[in-house]
Amino acid sequence: MHIKRLLFLLLIFLATQKAYVSAQGIVQKLTNIYSANAISQNSIQCIYQDKYGFMWFGTQDGLNKYDGYNYTTYKHIRNNSKSLPANNVLAVCEDADGNIWAATRIGGLSKYNRAYDWFINYKHDEKNNTSISNNNITYVYTDRKKNLWVGTDNGLNLYDKKTNSFKQYYHNNLPNSLSSSAIYTIYEDSTGRLWIGTDKGLNLLNTRTNGFTHFAHSKADKKSISDNIITSIAEDERHNLWLATYNGLNLLNADSTFTVYATERDKYTLNGDNPIYSLTPNFAGKLWVGTNTTLQLFDVNKKVFIDINSQPTEQDNMPNDGIYALWIDKQKALWIGTSSEGILKYDSNLNLFPSYKASANTNPSIANIIRGIAADKNSNLYLATDAGMAYYDRARAKYTLYSHNAINKNAITTNYTSCIFINKANTTVWVGFYSNGVDRYDIKTGQFKNYTIGQGTGNLNNASVYALAEDNNSQIWMGTNAGGVNVFDPKTETFKKFLHDDKNPNSIADNAIEALYCDKNGNIWAGGYSNGVSVYDARSNKFTHINSKNSGLSSDVISCFYEDNKATCG
Repeated sequence: MHIKRLLFLLLIFLATQKAYVSAQGIVQKLTNIYSANAISQNSIQCIYQDKYGFMWFGTQDGLNKYDGYNYTTYKHIRNNSKSLPANNVLAVCEDADGNIWAATRIGGLSKYNRAYDWFINYKHDEKNNTSISNNNITYVYTDRKKNLWVGTDNGLNLYDKKTNSFKQYYHNNLPNSLSSSAIYTIYEDSTGRLWIGTDKGLNLLNTRTNGFTHFAHSKADKKSISDNIITSIAEDERHNLWLATYNGLNLLNADSTFTVYATERDKYTLNGDNPIYSLTPNFAGKLWVGTNTTLQLFDVNKKVFIDINSQPTEQDNMPNDGIYALWIDKQKALWIGTSSEGILKYDSNLNLFPSYKASANTNPSIANIIRGIAADKNSNLYLATDAGMAYYDRARAKYTLYSHNAINKNAITTNYTSCIFINKANTTVWVGFYSNGVDRYDIKTGQFKNYTIGQGTGNLNNASVYALAEDNNSQIWMGTNAGGVNVFDPKTETFKKFLHDDKNPNSIADNAIEALYCDKNGNIWAGGYSNGVSVYDARSNKFTHINSKNSGLSSDVISCFYEDNKATCG
Protein backbone atom coordinates (compact mmCIF):
# COMPACT_ATOMS: atom_id res chain seq x y z
CA MET A 1 0.00 0.00 0.00
CA HIS A 2 2.80 2.40 0.92
CA ILE A 3 4.57 1.67 -2.39
CA LYS A 4 1.38 2.25 -4.41
CA ARG A 5 0.69 5.49 -2.53
CA LEU A 6 4.29 6.64 -3.14
CA LEU A 7 4.03 5.85 -6.85
CA PHE A 8 0.72 7.72 -7.03
CA LEU A 9 2.19 10.82 -5.41
CA LEU A 10 5.26 10.60 -7.65
CA LEU A 11 3.05 10.53 -10.76
CA ILE A 12 1.17 13.62 -9.55
CA PHE A 13 4.47 15.41 -8.88
CA LEU A 14 5.86 14.56 -12.32
CA ALA A 15 2.64 15.67 -14.03
CA THR A 16 2.69 19.05 -12.31
CA GLN A 17 6.40 19.48 -12.97
CA LYS A 18 5.88 18.77 -16.67
CA ALA A 19 3.26 21.54 -16.90
CA TYR A 20 5.53 23.97 -15.09
CA VAL A 21 8.61 23.14 -17.14
CA SER A 22 6.58 23.44 -20.34
CA ALA A 23 5.77 27.02 -19.48
CA GLN A 24 9.21 27.72 -18.04
CA GLY A 25 10.87 26.30 -21.14
CA ILE A 26 9.43 29.15 -23.16
CA VAL A 27 10.38 31.84 -20.69
CA GLN A 28 14.16 31.71 -21.18
CA LYS A 29 16.91 34.32 -21.47
CA LEU A 30 16.96 36.75 -24.35
CA THR A 31 20.31 36.60 -26.07
CA ASN A 32 21.86 38.66 -28.83
CA ILE A 33 22.29 37.44 -32.37
CA TYR A 34 25.75 37.39 -33.87
CA SER A 35 25.44 39.77 -36.77
CA ALA A 36 27.77 42.29 -38.32
CA ASN A 37 24.94 44.82 -38.62
CA ALA A 38 21.48 45.57 -37.24
CA ILE A 39 17.92 45.36 -38.45
CA SER A 40 16.63 48.69 -39.77
CA GLN A 41 13.92 49.20 -37.15
CA ASN A 42 12.38 47.45 -34.13
CA SER A 43 8.72 47.59 -35.13
CA ILE A 44 8.29 44.29 -37.01
CA GLN A 45 5.11 44.07 -39.08
CA CYS A 46 5.62 40.88 -41.07
CA ILE A 47 7.91 37.85 -41.32
CA TYR A 48 8.47 35.48 -44.25
CA GLN A 49 10.95 32.70 -45.12
CA ASP A 50 11.64 32.19 -48.81
CA LYS A 51 12.52 28.96 -50.62
CA TYR A 52 16.25 29.63 -50.20
CA GLY A 53 15.91 29.90 -46.43
CA PHE A 54 16.37 33.68 -46.19
CA MET A 55 14.22 35.41 -43.57
CA TRP A 56 12.44 38.61 -44.63
CA PHE A 57 11.23 41.20 -42.13
CA GLY A 58 8.98 44.14 -42.96
CA THR A 59 9.33 47.10 -40.60
CA GLN A 60 8.03 50.66 -40.42
CA ASP A 61 11.38 51.74 -41.81
CA GLY A 62 12.48 49.32 -44.49
CA LEU A 63 12.51 45.73 -45.74
CA ASN A 64 15.20 43.46 -44.29
CA LYS A 65 16.66 40.17 -45.56
CA TYR A 66 18.52 38.03 -43.01
CA ASP A 67 20.90 35.26 -44.13
CA GLY A 68 21.68 33.91 -40.66
CA TYR A 69 24.67 36.22 -40.24
CA ASN A 70 23.88 39.63 -41.70
CA TYR A 71 20.97 41.88 -42.61
CA THR A 72 20.50 43.43 -46.02
CA THR A 73 18.21 46.44 -45.79
CA TYR A 74 16.13 47.82 -48.65
CA LYS A 75 14.68 51.32 -48.42
CA HIS A 76 13.13 53.94 -50.63
CA ILE A 77 15.69 56.07 -52.45
CA ARG A 78 14.47 59.40 -53.72
CA ASN A 79 14.41 59.72 -57.51
CA ASN A 80 15.23 56.01 -57.88
CA SER A 81 12.25 54.25 -59.46
CA LYS A 82 13.89 50.85 -58.95
CA SER A 83 14.10 51.19 -55.19
CA LEU A 84 11.43 50.20 -52.67
CA PRO A 85 8.55 52.71 -53.18
CA ALA A 86 7.98 53.29 -49.45
CA ASN A 87 9.62 52.16 -46.22
CA ASN A 88 6.57 50.97 -44.26
CA VAL A 89 6.27 47.29 -45.23
CA LEU A 90 3.14 45.47 -44.00
CA ALA A 91 3.40 42.08 -45.72
CA VAL A 92 5.79 39.92 -47.77
CA CYS A 93 5.34 36.79 -49.91
CA GLU A 94 7.14 34.85 -52.66
CA ASP A 95 5.72 33.87 -56.04
CA ALA A 96 6.36 30.70 -58.08
CA ASP A 97 9.28 32.37 -59.87
CA GLY A 98 11.07 33.22 -56.65
CA ASN A 99 10.23 36.93 -56.75
CA ILE A 100 9.60 38.63 -53.41
CA TRP A 101 6.50 40.82 -53.25
CA ALA A 102 6.29 43.57 -50.63
CA ALA A 103 3.16 45.41 -49.50
CA THR A 104 3.89 49.03 -48.62
CA ARG A 105 1.50 51.29 -46.82
CA ILE A 106 1.54 54.28 -49.17
CA GLY A 107 3.86 53.34 -52.04
CA GLY A 108 1.87 50.57 -53.66
CA LEU A 109 2.96 47.01 -54.43
CA SER A 110 6.62 46.17 -55.06
CA LYS A 111 8.28 43.13 -56.67
CA TYR A 112 11.92 42.41 -55.85
CA ASN A 113 13.89 40.94 -58.75
CA ARG A 114 16.73 38.84 -57.31
CA ALA A 115 18.69 38.63 -60.55
CA TYR A 116 19.01 42.40 -60.94
CA ASP A 117 18.69 43.38 -57.27
CA TRP A 118 16.03 45.98 -57.95
CA PHE A 119 12.33 46.57 -57.45
CA ILE A 120 9.48 46.85 -59.94
CA ASN A 121 6.66 48.94 -58.48
CA TYR A 122 2.93 48.85 -59.15
CA LYS A 123 0.79 51.86 -58.26
CA HIS A 124 -2.83 52.85 -58.61
CA ASP A 125 -3.66 54.81 -61.73
CA GLU A 126 -7.08 56.48 -61.79
CA LYS A 127 -7.03 56.42 -65.60
CA ASN A 128 -6.29 52.68 -65.78
CA ASN A 129 -8.97 50.33 -64.43
CA THR A 130 -6.58 47.37 -64.59
CA SER A 131 -4.03 48.99 -62.27
CA ILE A 132 -3.90 48.03 -58.62
CA SER A 133 -6.93 49.38 -56.76
CA ASN A 134 -5.13 51.39 -54.06
CA ASN A 135 -1.60 52.34 -52.98
CA ASN A 136 -2.14 51.36 -49.34
CA ILE A 137 -1.27 47.66 -49.64
CA THR A 138 -2.22 45.63 -46.57
CA TYR A 139 -1.51 42.01 -47.58
CA VAL A 140 0.07 39.84 -50.30
CA TYR A 141 -0.52 36.11 -50.73
CA THR A 142 0.19 33.36 -53.28
CA ASP A 143 -2.22 30.42 -53.51
CA ARG A 144 -1.60 26.84 -54.68
CA LYS A 145 -2.51 27.74 -58.25
CA LYS A 146 0.35 30.27 -58.24
CA ASN A 147 -2.05 33.22 -58.20
CA LEU A 148 -0.92 36.39 -56.48
CA TRP A 149 -3.61 38.05 -54.35
CA VAL A 150 -3.19 41.60 -53.06
CA GLY A 151 -5.24 43.20 -50.31
CA THR A 152 -5.52 46.98 -50.04
CA ASP A 153 -7.40 49.62 -48.08
CA ASN A 154 -9.77 49.77 -51.03
CA GLY A 155 -10.25 46.44 -52.74
CA LEU A 156 -8.94 42.92 -53.30
CA ASN A 157 -6.73 42.40 -56.38
CA LEU A 158 -5.80 39.33 -58.44
CA TYR A 159 -2.60 39.79 -60.44
CA ASP A 160 -2.46 38.56 -64.04
CA LYS A 161 1.16 37.79 -64.87
CA LYS A 162 0.54 37.50 -68.61
CA THR A 163 -1.01 40.93 -69.01
CA ASN A 164 0.78 42.53 -66.04
CA SER A 165 -2.58 43.82 -64.83
CA PHE A 166 -4.99 43.42 -61.92
CA LYS A 167 -8.56 42.26 -61.52
CA GLN A 168 -10.31 44.09 -58.70
CA TYR A 169 -12.96 42.99 -56.22
CA TYR A 170 -14.83 45.65 -54.25
CA HIS A 171 -17.69 46.04 -51.85
CA ASN A 172 -20.75 47.37 -53.68
CA ASN A 173 -24.53 47.12 -53.61
CA LEU A 174 -24.57 43.55 -54.91
CA PRO A 175 -25.38 40.98 -52.17
CA ASN A 176 -22.46 38.69 -53.11
CA SER A 177 -19.78 41.39 -53.27
CA LEU A 178 -17.12 41.73 -50.58
CA SER A 179 -18.53 42.73 -47.20
CA SER A 180 -15.92 45.51 -47.16
CA SER A 181 -13.20 46.82 -49.47
CA ALA A 182 -10.77 47.20 -46.54
CA ILE A 183 -8.74 43.96 -46.66
CA TYR A 184 -6.79 42.78 -43.61
CA THR A 185 -5.71 39.23 -44.47
CA ILE A 186 -5.95 36.49 -47.16
CA TYR A 187 -5.68 32.72 -46.66
CA GLU A 188 -6.20 29.53 -48.69
CA ASP A 189 -7.12 26.44 -46.68
CA SER A 190 -6.15 22.84 -47.44
CA THR A 191 -9.25 22.29 -49.56
CA GLY A 192 -8.47 25.24 -51.83
CA ARG A 193 -11.02 27.66 -50.41
CA LEU A 194 -9.88 31.30 -50.36
CA TRP A 195 -10.79 33.30 -47.26
CA ILE A 196 -10.65 37.09 -47.01
CA GLY A 197 -10.56 38.92 -43.68
CA THR A 198 -11.87 42.50 -43.68
CA ASP A 199 -12.89 45.18 -41.19
CA LYS A 200 -16.51 44.08 -41.65
CA GLY A 201 -16.36 40.32 -41.36
CA LEU A 202 -15.06 37.18 -43.05
CA ASN A 203 -15.55 36.42 -46.75
CA LEU A 204 -15.32 33.13 -48.68
CA LEU A 205 -14.69 33.44 -52.43
CA ASN A 206 -16.68 31.32 -54.85
CA THR A 207 -14.20 30.90 -57.71
CA ARG A 208 -16.91 29.89 -60.17
CA THR A 209 -19.17 32.91 -59.68
CA ASN A 210 -16.56 35.33 -58.28
CA GLY A 211 -19.06 36.08 -55.52
CA PHE A 212 -18.50 35.97 -51.76
CA THR A 213 -20.23 34.28 -48.85
CA HIS A 214 -20.27 36.51 -45.76
CA PHE A 215 -19.69 35.64 -42.10
CA ALA A 216 -20.41 38.55 -39.76
CA HIS A 217 -20.80 39.14 -36.05
CA SER A 218 -24.36 39.34 -34.74
CA LYS A 219 -25.25 40.25 -31.16
CA ALA A 220 -28.37 38.13 -31.51
CA ASP A 221 -26.43 35.02 -32.60
CA LYS A 222 -24.04 33.61 -30.01
CA LYS A 223 -22.66 31.20 -32.62
CA SER A 224 -21.62 33.97 -35.01
CA ILE A 225 -18.03 35.15 -35.28
CA SER A 226 -17.09 37.21 -32.21
CA ASP A 227 -15.94 40.34 -34.04
CA ASN A 228 -15.94 41.74 -37.57
CA ILE A 229 -12.30 42.81 -37.69
CA ILE A 230 -10.46 39.73 -38.99
CA THR A 231 -6.69 40.17 -38.67
CA SER A 232 -5.26 36.70 -39.31
CA ILE A 233 -6.34 33.22 -40.47
CA ALA A 234 -4.57 29.88 -39.90
CA GLU A 235 -5.22 26.15 -40.24
CA ASP A 236 -3.91 23.50 -37.85
CA GLU A 237 -2.82 19.94 -38.66
CA ARG A 238 -6.38 18.67 -38.10
CA HIS A 239 -7.62 21.12 -40.76
CA ASN A 240 -9.42 23.30 -38.25
CA LEU A 241 -9.67 26.90 -39.44
CA TRP A 242 -8.82 29.53 -36.83
CA LEU A 243 -9.55 33.23 -37.08
CA ALA A 244 -7.98 36.09 -35.16
CA THR A 245 -10.20 39.03 -34.30
CA TYR A 246 -10.14 42.10 -32.08
CA ASN A 247 -12.36 40.17 -29.67
CA GLY A 248 -11.15 36.62 -29.28
CA LEU A 249 -9.93 33.53 -31.12
CA ASN A 250 -12.58 31.86 -33.32
CA LEU A 251 -12.89 28.27 -34.55
CA LEU A 252 -14.97 27.74 -37.69
CA ASN A 253 -17.19 24.71 -37.15
CA ALA A 254 -18.38 22.28 -39.83
CA ASP A 255 -21.89 23.80 -39.76
CA SER A 256 -20.47 27.29 -40.46
CA THR A 257 -20.98 28.43 -36.88
CA PHE A 258 -18.16 29.67 -34.68
CA THR A 259 -16.81 28.76 -31.26
CA VAL A 260 -15.07 31.62 -29.48
CA TYR A 261 -12.11 31.32 -27.11
CA ALA A 262 -11.20 34.36 -25.03
CA THR A 263 -7.55 35.37 -24.92
CA GLU A 264 -5.68 36.34 -21.79
CA ARG A 265 -7.13 39.73 -20.83
CA ASP A 266 -5.09 42.90 -20.87
CA LYS A 267 -4.88 43.91 -17.22
CA TYR A 268 -3.48 47.31 -18.16
CA THR A 269 -6.51 48.40 -20.19
CA LEU A 270 -9.86 49.58 -18.80
CA ASN A 271 -12.08 47.08 -20.65
CA GLY A 272 -9.49 44.28 -20.72
CA ASP A 273 -9.71 43.90 -24.50
CA ASN A 274 -6.67 42.21 -26.04
CA PRO A 275 -6.92 42.17 -29.86
CA ILE A 276 -5.21 39.34 -31.75
CA TYR A 277 -2.90 40.39 -34.60
CA SER A 278 -1.21 37.14 -35.66
CA LEU A 279 -1.61 33.35 -35.66
CA THR A 280 0.59 30.41 -36.60
CA PRO A 281 0.22 26.69 -35.79
CA ASN A 282 3.26 24.71 -34.65
CA PHE A 283 1.74 21.53 -36.21
CA ALA A 284 2.18 19.71 -32.93
CA GLY A 285 -1.21 20.38 -31.41
CA LYS A 286 -0.54 24.00 -30.51
CA LEU A 287 -1.40 27.39 -31.96
CA TRP A 288 0.75 30.45 -31.32
CA VAL A 289 -1.33 33.58 -30.80
CA GLY A 290 0.10 37.09 -31.00
CA THR A 291 -1.96 39.72 -29.17
CA ASN A 292 -1.77 43.42 -28.44
CA THR A 293 0.20 42.80 -25.25
CA THR A 294 1.92 39.42 -25.34
CA LEU A 295 2.53 36.04 -26.94
CA GLN A 296 0.02 33.32 -26.03
CA LEU A 297 -0.20 29.57 -26.69
CA PHE A 298 -3.40 27.64 -27.41
CA ASP A 299 -3.87 23.85 -27.19
CA VAL A 300 -6.00 22.97 -30.24
CA ASN A 301 -6.82 19.49 -28.91
CA LYS A 302 -7.92 20.50 -25.41
CA LYS A 303 -9.26 23.85 -26.67
CA VAL A 304 -7.64 25.85 -23.88
CA PHE A 305 -4.96 28.51 -23.57
CA ILE A 306 -1.73 27.37 -21.89
CA ASP A 307 -0.36 29.74 -19.26
CA ILE A 308 3.10 30.79 -20.45
CA ASN A 309 3.19 34.32 -19.04
CA SER A 310 2.75 34.07 -15.27
CA GLN A 311 5.56 31.78 -14.12
CA PRO A 312 7.97 33.65 -11.82
CA THR A 313 11.46 34.24 -13.18
CA GLU A 314 14.42 36.39 -12.23
CA GLN A 315 13.87 38.37 -15.38
CA ASP A 316 10.63 38.58 -17.33
CA ASN A 317 11.93 37.51 -20.72
CA MET A 318 8.64 37.01 -22.49
CA PRO A 319 7.90 39.74 -25.05
CA ASN A 320 5.92 42.37 -23.17
CA ASP A 321 4.77 44.01 -26.35
CA GLY A 322 2.34 43.82 -29.23
CA ILE A 323 3.00 40.73 -31.37
CA TYR A 324 2.42 41.79 -34.97
CA ALA A 325 3.94 38.81 -36.82
CA LEU A 326 4.62 35.09 -36.25
CA TRP A 327 6.38 32.55 -38.47
CA ILE A 328 7.41 28.88 -38.09
CA ASP A 329 10.55 28.26 -40.16
CA LYS A 330 11.72 25.08 -41.89
CA GLN A 331 13.51 23.97 -38.71
CA LYS A 332 10.26 24.42 -36.69
CA ALA A 333 11.64 27.45 -34.85
CA LEU A 334 9.23 30.27 -34.05
CA TRP A 335 10.05 33.82 -35.15
CA ILE A 336 8.21 36.60 -33.34
CA GLY A 337 7.80 40.15 -34.61
CA THR A 338 7.05 42.70 -31.89
CA SER A 339 5.78 46.26 -32.05
CA SER A 340 8.90 47.80 -30.47
CA GLU A 341 11.24 45.10 -29.16
CA GLY A 342 12.47 43.80 -32.51
CA ILE A 343 12.54 40.12 -33.48
CA LEU A 344 12.60 37.20 -31.07
CA LYS A 345 13.24 33.58 -31.94
CA TYR A 346 12.03 30.58 -29.99
CA ASP A 347 13.69 27.26 -30.78
CA SER A 348 12.20 24.42 -28.75
CA ASN A 349 15.35 22.40 -29.31
CA LEU A 350 17.54 25.12 -27.79
CA ASN A 351 14.93 26.19 -25.26
CA LEU A 352 15.67 29.90 -25.56
CA PHE A 353 14.66 33.15 -27.22
CA PRO A 354 17.61 34.72 -29.10
CA SER A 355 17.05 38.45 -29.56
CA TYR A 356 17.33 40.28 -32.88
CA LYS A 357 17.16 43.99 -32.14
CA ALA A 358 18.24 47.32 -33.52
CA SER A 359 19.93 47.96 -30.16
CA ALA A 360 21.77 44.95 -28.81
CA ASN A 361 22.98 46.51 -25.56
CA THR A 362 20.15 45.84 -23.10
CA ASN A 363 16.62 44.54 -23.09
CA PRO A 364 14.31 47.58 -23.15
CA SER A 365 11.81 48.08 -20.37
CA ILE A 366 8.32 49.09 -21.39
CA ALA A 367 8.75 52.17 -19.19
CA ASN A 368 11.74 53.13 -21.34
CA ILE A 369 9.75 53.12 -24.58
CA ILE A 370 8.89 56.81 -24.91
CA ARG A 371 6.05 57.65 -27.32
CA GLY A 372 5.84 61.37 -26.52
CA ILE A 373 7.16 64.18 -24.27
CA ALA A 374 5.43 67.30 -22.92
CA ALA A 375 6.98 69.94 -20.63
CA ASP A 376 5.03 71.90 -18.00
CA LYS A 377 5.63 75.52 -16.95
CA ASN A 378 8.40 74.41 -14.58
CA SER A 379 10.15 72.43 -17.33
CA ASN A 380 9.23 69.14 -15.68
CA LEU A 381 8.32 66.40 -18.13
CA TYR A 382 5.23 64.31 -18.80
CA LEU A 383 6.14 61.16 -20.74
CA ALA A 384 3.94 58.83 -22.77
CA THR A 385 5.30 55.31 -22.31
CA ASP A 386 4.24 51.70 -22.76
CA ALA A 387 3.81 51.50 -18.98
CA GLY A 388 1.44 54.45 -18.74
CA MET A 389 2.10 58.15 -18.17
CA ALA A 390 5.26 59.15 -16.30
CA TYR A 391 6.04 62.50 -14.66
CA TYR A 392 9.66 63.53 -14.19
CA ASP A 393 10.45 66.16 -11.56
CA ARG A 394 13.79 67.63 -12.63
CA ALA A 395 14.58 69.35 -9.32
CA ARG A 396 14.06 66.17 -7.32
CA ALA A 397 15.28 63.85 -10.10
CA LYS A 398 12.25 61.67 -9.39
CA TYR A 399 9.77 59.80 -11.59
CA THR A 400 6.09 59.26 -10.79
CA LEU A 401 4.38 56.58 -12.89
CA TYR A 402 0.63 56.67 -13.58
CA SER A 403 -0.40 53.16 -14.62
CA HIS A 404 -3.78 51.59 -15.29
CA ASN A 405 -5.49 50.22 -12.19
CA ALA A 406 -8.67 48.20 -12.70
CA ILE A 407 -9.86 49.02 -9.17
CA ASN A 408 -9.42 52.78 -9.53
CA LYS A 409 -12.01 54.29 -11.90
CA ASN A 410 -10.07 57.54 -12.03
CA ALA A 411 -6.83 55.90 -13.20
CA ILE A 412 -5.41 56.14 -16.71
CA THR A 413 -7.49 54.11 -19.18
CA THR A 414 -4.64 51.96 -20.50
CA ASN A 415 -0.86 51.78 -20.27
CA TYR A 416 -0.33 51.76 -24.04
CA THR A 417 0.04 55.43 -24.90
CA SER A 418 0.71 56.97 -28.30
CA CYS A 419 1.19 60.70 -27.65
CA ILE A 420 1.00 63.33 -24.91
CA PHE A 421 0.30 67.08 -24.67
CA ILE A 422 -0.09 69.70 -21.91
CA ASN A 423 -2.36 72.69 -22.48
CA LYS A 424 -1.10 76.28 -22.43
CA ALA A 425 -2.88 77.01 -19.13
CA ASN A 426 -0.85 74.22 -17.55
CA THR A 427 -3.98 72.66 -16.04
CA THR A 428 -4.58 69.60 -18.19
CA VAL A 429 -2.50 66.82 -19.71
CA TRP A 430 -3.94 64.97 -22.71
CA VAL A 431 -2.80 61.39 -23.37
CA GLY A 432 -3.57 59.62 -26.65
CA PHE A 433 -3.91 55.85 -27.01
CA TYR A 434 -3.60 53.39 -29.89
CA SER A 435 -7.09 51.93 -29.48
CA ASN A 436 -8.75 53.57 -26.46
CA GLY A 437 -9.21 57.18 -27.53
CA VAL A 438 -7.75 59.87 -25.30
CA ASP A 439 -7.53 60.65 -21.58
CA ARG A 440 -7.85 64.10 -20.03
CA TYR A 441 -5.72 64.34 -16.87
CA ASP A 442 -6.60 67.10 -14.38
CA ILE A 443 -3.30 68.17 -12.80
CA LYS A 444 -5.04 69.66 -9.76
CA THR A 445 -7.30 66.72 -8.87
CA GLY A 446 -5.07 63.95 -10.23
CA GLN A 447 -7.98 62.30 -12.01
CA PHE A 448 -8.27 60.92 -15.56
CA LYS A 449 -11.34 61.17 -17.81
CA ASN A 450 -11.61 59.12 -21.01
CA TYR A 451 -13.09 60.11 -24.37
CA THR A 452 -13.48 57.34 -26.91
CA ILE A 453 -15.29 56.38 -30.09
CA GLY A 454 -19.05 56.80 -30.30
CA GLN A 455 -21.93 58.32 -32.23
CA GLY A 456 -22.54 61.42 -30.11
CA THR A 457 -21.00 64.89 -30.33
CA GLY A 458 -19.13 64.10 -27.11
CA ASN A 459 -17.34 61.19 -28.73
CA LEU A 460 -14.42 60.67 -31.09
CA ASN A 461 -15.04 59.16 -34.53
CA ASN A 462 -11.91 56.99 -34.24
CA ALA A 463 -10.33 55.30 -31.20
CA SER A 464 -6.70 55.66 -32.34
CA VAL A 465 -5.25 59.07 -31.40
CA TYR A 466 -1.72 59.69 -32.71
CA ALA A 467 -1.23 63.47 -32.40
CA LEU A 468 -2.34 66.35 -30.15
CA ALA A 469 -2.21 70.17 -30.33
CA GLU A 470 -3.98 73.26 -28.96
CA ASP A 471 -5.22 76.20 -31.03
CA ASN A 472 -5.51 79.87 -29.99
CA ASN A 473 -9.07 79.28 -28.77
CA SER A 474 -7.93 76.65 -26.25
CA GLN A 475 -9.46 73.87 -28.34
CA ILE A 476 -7.61 70.55 -28.43
CA TRP A 477 -6.91 69.06 -31.87
CA MET A 478 -6.58 65.29 -32.07
CA GLY A 479 -5.12 63.46 -35.06
CA THR A 480 -6.54 59.99 -35.53
CA ASN A 481 -5.60 56.89 -37.50
CA ALA A 482 -8.58 56.94 -39.88
CA GLY A 483 -10.98 59.62 -38.65
CA GLY A 484 -9.12 62.74 -39.72
CA VAL A 485 -8.91 65.43 -37.03
CA ASN A 486 -11.26 65.66 -34.05
CA VAL A 487 -11.34 69.09 -32.35
CA PHE A 488 -12.44 69.18 -28.69
CA ASP A 489 -14.07 72.27 -27.19
CA PRO A 490 -13.43 72.21 -23.39
CA LYS A 491 -16.37 74.59 -22.77
CA THR A 492 -19.02 72.39 -24.39
CA GLU A 493 -17.11 69.07 -24.16
CA THR A 494 -18.02 68.31 -27.76
CA PHE A 495 -16.00 67.34 -30.82
CA LYS A 496 -15.93 68.83 -34.29
CA LYS A 497 -14.64 66.49 -36.99
CA PHE A 498 -12.58 67.29 -40.08
CA LEU A 499 -12.55 64.46 -42.65
CA HIS A 500 -11.18 64.21 -46.16
CA ASP A 501 -13.77 64.73 -48.88
CA ASP A 502 -12.83 63.84 -52.46
CA LYS A 503 -15.36 66.39 -53.72
CA ASN A 504 -14.00 69.24 -51.59
CA PRO A 505 -10.46 70.45 -52.49
CA ASN A 506 -10.40 72.52 -49.29
CA SER A 507 -10.99 69.55 -46.97
CA ILE A 508 -8.18 67.95 -45.01
CA ALA A 509 -5.91 65.91 -47.30
CA ASP A 510 -5.57 62.84 -45.07
CA ASN A 511 -7.73 60.87 -42.65
CA ALA A 512 -4.63 59.32 -41.06
CA ILE A 513 -2.91 62.10 -39.08
CA GLU A 514 0.48 61.62 -37.40
CA ALA A 515 1.48 65.20 -36.49
CA LEU A 516 -0.24 68.45 -35.42
CA TYR A 517 1.14 71.91 -34.74
CA CYS A 518 -0.28 75.39 -34.10
CA ASP A 519 2.01 78.06 -35.59
CA LYS A 520 2.56 81.63 -34.34
CA ASN A 521 -0.21 82.91 -36.62
CA GLY A 522 -2.74 80.46 -35.23
CA ASN A 523 -2.79 78.16 -38.25
CA ILE A 524 -3.01 74.44 -37.56
CA TRP A 525 -0.62 72.18 -39.47
CA ALA A 526 -1.70 68.55 -39.88
CA GLY A 527 0.79 65.94 -41.05
CA GLY A 528 -0.76 63.02 -42.91
CA TYR A 529 0.40 59.51 -43.65
CA SER A 530 -0.26 59.60 -47.38
CA ASN A 531 -0.86 63.08 -48.77
CA GLY A 532 1.51 65.49 -47.07
CA VAL A 533 0.57 68.58 -45.05
CA SER A 534 -2.83 70.20 -44.54
CA VAL A 535 -2.81 73.78 -43.18
CA TYR A 536 -6.03 74.99 -41.56
CA ASP A 537 -7.01 78.67 -41.63
CA ALA A 538 -9.63 79.34 -38.93
CA ARG A 539 -10.81 82.53 -40.64
CA SER A 540 -11.79 80.77 -43.85
CA ASN A 541 -12.46 77.37 -42.29
CA LYS A 542 -10.47 75.83 -45.14
CA PHE A 543 -7.41 73.63 -45.57
CA THR A 544 -4.61 74.24 -48.07
CA HIS A 545 -2.37 71.37 -49.10
CA ILE A 546 1.40 71.03 -49.31
CA ASN A 547 2.80 67.85 -50.82
CA SER A 548 5.64 66.44 -52.89
CA LYS A 549 3.79 67.29 -56.11
CA ASN A 550 3.21 71.01 -55.51
CA SER A 551 6.29 71.85 -53.41
CA GLY A 552 9.81 70.76 -52.57
CA LEU A 553 8.56 68.37 -49.90
CA SER A 554 10.65 65.19 -50.16
CA SER A 555 7.97 62.85 -48.79
CA ASP A 556 4.21 62.87 -48.24
CA VAL A 557 4.57 61.00 -44.93
CA ILE A 558 4.73 63.67 -42.21
CA SER A 559 5.74 62.71 -38.66
CA CYS A 560 6.54 66.04 -36.94
CA PHE A 561 6.74 69.84 -37.28
CA TYR A 562 9.20 72.46 -36.06
CA GLU A 563 8.75 76.21 -36.45
CA ASP A 564 11.62 78.59 -37.12
CA ASN A 565 11.70 81.37 -39.71
CA LYS A 566 10.40 78.74 -42.11
CA ALA A 567 8.13 75.81 -41.31
CA THR A 568 10.03 72.53 -41.05
CA CYS A 569 8.44 69.11 -41.53
CA GLY A 570 9.84 65.76 -40.56
